[in-house]
Amino acid sequence: MTSLEVPAPFQSHPTARAQAAIAYLNTAGVGAHRTNRWGLQGPTMSEQDDPAFELDERAWDLAAEADAKIESVTVDELDAERDDPETVVLDVRDVRERWIEGAVPDDQHAPRGMVEFWADPETEYYKDFFHPDTRFVCYCNEGGRSALVARRLTEMGYTDVAHLTGGFTAWQDAEKETLAVEQRDYGDR
Repeated sequence: MTSLEVPAPFQSHPTARAQAAIAYLNTAGVGAHRTNRWGLQGPTMSEQDDPAFELDERAWDLAAEADAKIESVTVDELDAERDDPETVVLDVRDVRERWIEGAVPDDQHAPRGMVEFWADPETEYYKDFFHPDTRFVCYCNEGGRSALVARRLTEMGYTDVAHLTGGFTAWQDAEKETLAVEQRDYGDR
């Protein structure tokens, strides 16, 4: 696989395919701007901006490796089990993604960068909705970050962890119920 290809588990995701296409066009010197899913345009990487290094592992490869080692659930499977009081639906997206797109109703939010700290009772950041005997179904936008989080929670000792195949994008595409998330006012901090 070249660095422009999206690993098989994520090829069905429109955003991943678009990102791969944009990466290809950028390395081919085509196009100066891209439009994201919200219609905002931003600069793309041109050949002169290409980093002068190669990584040992690529982000999508890490996500595919994690996906192969953990349980994945479909949108319908998550919808069927989300009312179970023993299941925590865990959104690992950035809070701004929640504000823009909404969320699965009655979920808990733990941003990807804080999951390990919020899940560890020996840190000052621990959140009490984390318990190793609870079932967790993680989701992000497309499924990459949630696969990484599910694997990490399993490595930490959480015993019943899965992630949503296709992420919140698949949830929206299936026209499942979503909840608007109000933007918090941080002015009083």
